[in-house]
Amino acid sequence: MKEIIYLDTEIMNSMLAQLDEGLITSFSAEESVQENETEGIHSTRSKNAKASYLGLGVGGERRKMELESKTILEGQKDILNKTFDDYALDILSDKLVDQNLLNHGPDFKEGDLYLGESTYKFYDFQLIKNVLDYKLMESLMLSQIGEADLEYNEAIKIINKKNPNAREREQLPLAQQVIETHKNTKPIVAVFKQLETFSSYASKALGDVAVIKASNQIGLIKKRFLREAPEALSFRTDQSRQVKFLVRIIGEKRTVFNGFNLPELATQDIDKIPNLMIDILLGSFDIIQQGDFLVSPIAVYYE
Repeated sequence: MKEIIYLDTEIMNSMLAQLDEGLITSFSAEESVQENETEGIHSTRSKNAKASYLGLGVGGERRKMELESKTILEGQKDILNKTFDDYALDILSDKLVDQNLLNHGPDFKEGDLYLGESTYKFYDFQLIKNVLDYKLMESLMLSQIGEADLEYNEAIKIINKKNPNAREREQLPLAQQVIETHKNTKPIVAVFKQLETFSSYASKALGDVAVIKASNQIGLIKKRFLREAPEALSFRTDQSRQVKFLVRIIGEKRTVFNGFNLPELATQDIDKIPNLMIDILLGSFDIIQQGDFLVSPIAVYYE
């Protein structure tokens, strides 16, 4: 049984339509549909009324009519759609195998379809941005000396004073602890600050997409097609369970631009800027590497 993490129904339906020369876009599941019935009273007033409605008066009396509406519950519609999509994925997988449309690698060309199995890594920079707060991290790391009532600048003065008084000599061990704690905290906070800046820019640049990498296949996924929240997926990339992934090959990454090896761009090459910036973002953290295949993910699932 499949446990689907991601399914791009737009690409899947497009492929099925081409393979089947058409696509079923609706279906009936009458016995499974739950309905919500609501009743209400609608009232109107008429001065010149000459007849009664349901025998409830004439003239200026209030006329009443009973209204009834039935609405399919949105939750039930979502369940039906997912059931239909899950079955459609099975059909697509079978057709790709039966018609020998999959390239099993390791050599690929643009446009190839590949069904692989591997552990994966998921990068949602909006989520990373939300959890990173270097100021809060600094406060937490310095909390052990927060009640010491000795500021960092005061501690420096005590340490550097040639002739400290009795009180300052008493505070000398505490001053050393304050300075040592700040010293150990500074590089960690600097890393968090760098990561926060990086994730903020990446989140803004990529918008409503995230990055997924399985083996040497890396692609952008549309978060609206995720079956689980990004927060939940962050717990599932523990390298202990492999997923299957159906992708279309876009190309091979022969060169990764890291900001120091940028090519000279002509005026008409402005269209290359987004690709170069994504390279710098992902390449600086070794998320994308030379030899990786760029892919368009269609489905990611456990089986």
